[in-house]
Amino acid sequence: METSAEQRACIDIDGPKIEDLSSEDATETLYDDRIAREEGKKKKWRMREERGLLDLVRKSRSSPRPSSECCIFRVPQKLQQSSKEAYTPRVIAIGPYYDRHSESLRPMESHKRLYLGSFLRQSKKPYHDYVKTIASWMNSIMNCYEDKASFHTDPAEMMLLDGSFIIQLFLINNLRKCGPHGDDDLIFDKPWMLNNIRRDMMLLENQIPFFVVQGLFEMAYESQAEPMPGLLELAYDFFRPVMMTEVQWTVKESEVKHFLDAIRSSYLSSMESRETQEEIKFIPNATDLVGAGVKLRKSEN
Repeated sequence: METSAEQRACIDIDGPKIEDLSSEDATETLYDDRIAREEGKKKKWRMREERGLLDLVRKSRSSPRPSSECCIFRVPQKLQQSSKEAYTPRVIAIGPYYDRHSESLRPMESHKRLYLGSFLRQSKKPYHDYVKTIASWMNSIMNCYEDKASFHTDPAEMMLLDGSFIIQLFLINNLRKCGPHGDDDLIFDKPWMLNNIRRDMMLLENQIPFFVVQGLFEMAYESQAEPMPGLLELAYDFFRPVMMTEVQWTVKESEVKHFLDAIRSSYLSSMESRETQEEIKFIPNATDLVGAGVKLRKSEN
């Protein structure tokens, strides 16, 4: 059956069918189709990635930027997943990041309240004076934390509880270093407990701002007749048993962000001091060795 000119034109426009092509031409056509499909998939993936990047940019612009005062950070999730126990307190929570009412951390909360009572009796100042003062610092306190959403309880009362505990802990440690201490103490009567507390207080997330503890320390003891060690000196005496090497505690209180930062800064300061003090000794040359009476012998090799 003959085809019309119009039908022949349509055939020419549609192009040859696969079954009408030679084997080489058919293979090349199928290859081109596959390449086109793969390019289409890559284009879709690129579009998804671009949309994802745009979403991240929008979120980063809308989310609050960390304050320049921010110094107490969250441990990156990948590090926590690789070794969660290494970044988790065993017996005590300091600051807002951990659930202090969990089974392992709850017992120390009762002991904190005992220390708070001792702190208030020694300072002779009422509880609400401290809470009111800390509340006036709250903007600066919040700016120190990367994760502000962790403040579930009353932050001023929490800071007072933790800050007074740290001060009393340091003071009792100092008293016991000077001689026997008559009172029974859950912490100091159990060396394993004391070492766990030292370890927990050196964790990145388990910190409160240094200026809070320093402010409470000055409020409580500024009018004391007897001279007292400074807060950093007390801290050094407390942490020294678990520090890997002897360090020079030369860091200034005004530069300290929290106690872990004080330990880190002291390590860095001690390393720099040792490097400047050590002399670089060179091996004398052969002429100097002979002049000093050293006999040289030619190597057989």
